[in-house]
Amino acid sequence: FLKKMKPAQFQTEGTAGLVWNIHGRQYMNISNTCKATCGRKMVEMMGKYDASLERAFKSINLDDYVPSYTPSGVKGVFWSQIKQCVEILPSFFKAMWTKGSNISDYTEAAHKIIDLCQDQDYMKDAPFEDVLNTMSNKIATAVPLLGCLMYTLLCKYRLDKLFDQCEGAKDHIVSMCMDLDGNPTSEMGHWMVRLASFPEFRTTPSPAAFLENLRTKSYSDEFAAAYADFMKYYGCRGMREIDIATPRTHEKVSDFFEHLRHIDIDDNAVLRVAARREEAYETLSRLAGDVGKQKDFAYYADMVKRTLGYREHPKYLIVVVVDFLRRRVRRLGEEWAHQGRIPQAEDVFDLTAEQISEAQRDTTRGPIRTTQHLHRPSTTVHPGQLPLLIDSRGRILRGERDNTELGEGVLAGDPISPGTVTGRARVLREPYEKKLARGEVLVARFTEPSWTPIFINAAAVVMEVGGPLQHGAVIAREYGIPCVSGIVDAVTIIKDGDLLEVNGSDGTVRIIQDK
Repeated sequence: FLKKMKPAQFQTEGTAGLVWNIHGRQYMNISNTCKATCGRKMVEMMGKYDASLERAFKSINLDDYVPSYTPSGVKGVFWSQIKQCVEILPSFFKAMWTKGSNISDYTEAAHKIIDLCQDQDYMKDAPFEDVLNTMSNKIATAVPLLGCLMYTLLCKYRLDKLFDQCEGAKDHIVSMCMDLDGNPTSEMGHWMVRLASFPEFRTTPSPAAFLENLRTKSYSDEFAAAYADFMKYYGCRGMREIDIATPRTHEKVSDFFEHLRHIDIDDNAVLRVAARREEAYETLSRLAGDVGKQKDFAYYADMVKRTLGYREHPKYLIVVVVDFLRRRVRRLGEEWAHQGRIPQAEDVFDLTAEQISEAQRDTTRGPIRTTQHLHRPSTTVHPGQLPLLIDSRGRILRGERDNTELGEGVLAGDPISPGTVTGRARVLREPYEKKLARGEVLVARFTEPSWTPIFINAAAVVMEVGGPLQHGAVIAREYGIPCVSGIVDAVTIIKDGDLLEVNGSDGTVRIIQDK
């Protein structure tokens, strides 16, 4: 399924391919990538987006890791990329001609798919392979319409270049791009704040009472409608949400209640971000006028404000479809577990698409053999514990950082989202293992969409892993939260209660006072 939506370089997997798909995460095979046409350029580009990777690459001689032969999964990737680029060119040039108004072409196609995913009777009795192929093809029809986003990214690049010589302008550009329309992850945060703000929700004493009120329809029509809309559009999200075997928010309503209860409805990042965005726009407009670039700024800034928020939407669309497929497969799992064909309903996710379709066709077949035994060895290490870059001999590659000018107690990282904040640390290795209070600094190894509600309360974010395009970085910028990433062993060095000064502009974290 993902092959229909992912760029060409992510479509071949395994030993001979460019990626490994494991537990809902994707790991790139850098050695094989370097063997592809223009592969070295691709690797260099990855380093430009993530300073931690760039340092790691510089610490080794990549030639030592490049295979002497061309793996089968690498062949033809370059031309596949060219083909995908050609397919989006009409949308790209249309965006130039219409000043980005053709973003509606993509959103209309995407919402048709989203609406279709709400209909659980769609292809209800069809073999799962047919459902999978149909949804993959529908996703594929939206890909050529993404040229508008490519043009938006070009405008963002030109906007950055416009202020190359203006000190402090980089931080203002980041602030101007906060919380833009069309970003589903940011919109999810707004919806959660709204739900958490209903007086009738605030007086609900427990998850059990919440479930009972939903069951008996005891909440007001306004709250019930808001809750239904949230679940319709965002109930599909959760940890490792690309993995079809992972439970979703709509399946864990009691947990969702607790997430809402943790939100500080009176003082949070969502409430403050709009004012900061407009203030940054006015500052940049004034700077552009000073250098005689007001007209250029107005054009690029308008494009960015109207369309850049949608850059997260294609991934969200994949998540929606994965949830649709999960619901379909899970229903079969419950049916087969009841019939004794598999031990329990969740075991259906250890079947291949072919096995599921075969079991649908042959209803007289007895117990179904799953593939669970094949992947058990890979579960001995939690994916979140794996390093950013590792070679086949188990050597962890990090690279060196120049810390010679840093004072005592200062940790050097990479600047992700601007601003300086002082607050007490709250170290989380899993979302919601502890409550993050208002004004505390979130310290984590990395984050993903299921952490979004936690960001709403955070004063700042410190991460070990992740460049500017990692989820935590994107959300920190969307909500205007200072963020520093690339701090090795941050969750070990920093303790709960440590007083930190986080400078998201220069990428440093100073431990002012140990707990």
